[in-house]
Amino acid sequence: MIDFRDLIGIPFKADGNDQYGIDCFNLMRAVHKKYGYNIPGTNIAVCASREVSNKEIQRNIIKDWVQIEKPEVPCGVLIKSSNPDFAHHIGTYIGDNKIIHITFTTNSMIERLYPKYKNRVLGFYKYIGDKSDS
Repeated sequence: MIDFRDLIGIPFKADGNDQYGIDCFNLMRAVHKKYGYNIPGTNIAVCASREVSNKEIQRNIIKDWVQIEKPEVPCGVLIKSSNPDFAHHIGTYIGDNKIIHITFTTNSMIERLYPKYKNRVLGFYKYIGDKSDS
């Protein structure tokens, strides 16, 4: 079983990527690293992509990902804002109906995916890129 304690309670920081502050995209990268995946950091943080349409995200930002029908451990969970055409958030599914994520107003946490996000999930995405060497 993977231990996520070191990733819980980190404050939100736009473009942050360490224990002093992290954004949702970089938190997703850190969670995937525990599973042996090396997700490139060159993609923009999905949580800050309010101006990027969902199709654009699928085509360019997460090109090393495939959409899957049901959540698998680990997969990205793309969550929409109040505007159904835009994504603004991503978390990582870690099993047992739970995601690890962070928002602008919370520290990083583990939370139940359903029922809270039932009507906001835009899709589940499995990383198909390279595994890390370590």
